[in-house]
Amino acid sequence: MSGQISKEDRQQLERWIGLGPRDFELLYSISRDGCSPEIFHKLCDNQGPTLTVLYNTHGSVFGGYASSSWTNPPKDTLVQDENAFLFQLRLNDKERKNKFPVKNSPKALKACATKGPGFGSNRDFATFDSHISQENGKFKLDGYMKTPQDWLDYGNKGVLSKGDIMNNDLHVTELEVYKVTEQLQALTPAPWRKIKEESLEAQSELIGSLKPCKEQGVSDFRVLLLGPTGSGKSSFVNTVRSTFMGRLSQKAACGLGPRGCTLAYTPYTVQTKDRKNLSLRLCDTPGLTENLGIVDVAFLLGGHVKDHHKFFAANQIDVESSDFVQKPQPRNKIHSVVFVLSVSDVNDPSTGLFEKLMEIKTMLNGKGIPYNTVLTKIDEVCENTEDIYKCAAVGEVVEKVAVKLGVSRNTVFPVKNYENEVELDEHVGALALISLKHILYSAADASDAESAGETTESDVI
Repeated sequence: MSGQISKEDRQQLERWIGLGPRDFELLYSISRDGCSPEIFHKLCDNQGPTLTVLYNTHGSVFGGYASSSWTNPPKDTLVQDENAFLFQLRLNDKERKNKFPVKNSPKALKACATKGPGFGSNRDFATFDSHISQENGKFKLDGYMKTPQDWLDYGNKGVLSKGDIMNNDLHVTELEVYKVTEQLQALTPAPWRKIKEESLEAQSELIGSLKPCKEQGVSDFRVLLLGPTGSGKSSFVNTVRSTFMGRLSQKAACGLGPRGCTLAYTPYTVQTKDRKNLSLRLCDTPGLTENLGIVDVAFLLGGHVKDHHKFFAANQIDVESSDFVQKPQPRNKIHSVVFVLSVSDVNDPSTGLFEKLMEIKTMLNGKGIPYNTVLTKIDEVCENTEDIYKCAAVGEVVEKVAVKLGVSRNTVFPVKNYENEVELDEHVGALALISLKHILYSAADASDAESAGETTESDVI
């Protein structure tokens, strides 16, 4: 729909029409098409229900609805319309919504080839009778509004005068005529992934109940976030923390630019609204394509790197480094890995990113450490976070990631991190918690298997 009607006013007009959702197609605009009866009839006749809207120079908005088609008889002709009504939306640029239903329906409309749209037997509301040129941004219409005789609750009923509707002034900046049709309901696409509908509270409670096996002497799952600079690792930390805290959290520094903000290996706790820590540490890292290499990842997985160690060229960690932990405790080891990739990373073949991720994946398989993928900036292919799992474009990107990494699609989770928002969004939080829940499921499964002494072929490689 083009034209000047606001979304709120359109919804009000839909309610007054009373037939459910309507589409409004702009047929005629005097500022665009010129103000003349001939052009009006050429563009608006035999179009079915229409809405005529005027905008005067006082900031008042008013008009009329006709459910019968406009025609162009040579002389004034009355047209029956039981559903016609006059209306006002604004007066002196302030909201004032009033509907005036037709009382004398056989005389609801008056059509004539030499006149614009007219309402009422005595032309209670006439728009224009001739060609009107624009002067200084306005049209001085030669129509009029009389004390109406054919409309309820208006004028002679003592409720409103014509001055209370249109300031006794038909100098307008615009007159529009819309074709009103039934809104076609788009077919709801089948979701590419079915997700159980759960409240944030229910998901939060479930995630809070997940803990490592006591036999291991570990109180927290350590989840290592790996990905290129700018993929959204730190933003994912903040999004998860924000969702549990019930307010936006910017604990992990984020920013734009080729070098990113994260230089150190930084484990973050996650607190609930009542400041209780979850059994979880999200371990942020620098970008894989910058200072973090395969050997560094191996040291991180084994718990050999002290918290907050800074990775840069002059500070490469090795067994001689002061930040190297010779005998790591079980609590320092990584329990699960998350590959964090943005939509743009998926389509960028120049960095060798996926070759590096495949090397890390082979290492993880050898160590029996589970891994999942979080796909960020998904709003670049689907703006509405409510429709992520129904958006075919999102499903296609998930499929592409799964194929490139050689993993199951149900280990790839689309998310939208907080970036421009200043308030929480339930749908953003839900996407983050769905991914986190399954990340911790895999960590818990691996923890249970290790506690039970189970081994796989990959464990002994």
